[in-house]
Amino acid sequence: MRAVSETTAAATYGDAIATTKLNRFNLKLRELIDASSKKQWEIARDVGYEKPNIITMFKQGVSRVPAEKVASFAITLGADPADLLLLWFSEYNPALLADLQRHVGLLCNSEERQWINGLRERFPRGLPSWNEVTQAQSSAPA
Repeated sequence: MRAVSETTAAATYGDAIATTKLNRFNLKLRELIDASSKKQWEIARDVGYEKPNIITMFKQGVSRVPAEKVASFAITLGADPADLLLLWFSEYNPALLADLQRHVGLLCNSEERQWINGLRERFPRGLPSWNEVTQAQSSAPA
């Protein structure tokens, strides 16, 4: 399922005008960059780029952020790398994301990992099965 925003970015490079529909990843990246106290040159430097204009191109969806740079962007901008990676893969490579989740395991963001770790602490002898929990809830008096 690929959601594309109706937001459109227009950028002028010389005489050419590029118009791109921004997807959820582009919008989230733009939001993180705009909310950051860092200048674009600082973000570019921290992520590993020499020229800051690439940040504008990423914000506008003119260029795609390479997968290997997504975690660096998240860390630089104070976001959860897992959240941003999941969003990137859901937009740019949903088939690979589905394969990873099916064969490697469900990918979690930091909040979901906190929930899982909290459950493991609460149930040190092992978690009850999901079926046990839902059956207990359905048979409990209301």
